[in-house]
Amino acid sequence: MQFATRAWAAFRSPATDGLRAIASNRSSELRFPGGAFDRLGQEYPVVHDGLSPSERRIPAAVSDGATDAESAFARVTARETRPFLGDSWCFAMTDRMAHAPVPLLQAEPSDRPVGIGTGLRPTDTEARCSPIRRSTASTGG
Repeated sequence: MQFATRAWAAFRSPATDGLRAIASNRSSELRFPGGAFDRLGQEYPVVHDGLSPSERRIPAAVSDGATDAESAFARVTARETRPFLGDSWCFAMTDRMAHAPVPLLQAEPSDRPVGIGTGLRPTDTEARCSPIRRSTASTGG
């Protein structure tokens, strides 16, 4: 119970330093918080493009053939060892990328929030950025 209390406090804290301690702790009573906190720590945006790993995977899934938000979500989650991203969060990220000042995705219909039935296509911006993101991802950048 003490580990769970420390994990919840670290999760809710505005400082991120407690997350690393929880991620490295392996509890016999609670097997998954360490891995979950480790994965959460990976979700911070990177400096070179400002995107988190999930935000990078969504347009990549669309460029690789996903034609709607549901299939993009399925492709993104298939890359995870354990479920991490729920559909509502994925659709919210997708919506932000489709309605950004310089969108990475085009959503149809464009006048509604992204959801299960939303069609998706990469934009010209995404097409220009994806080789850069893929090359830096393969080199660890």
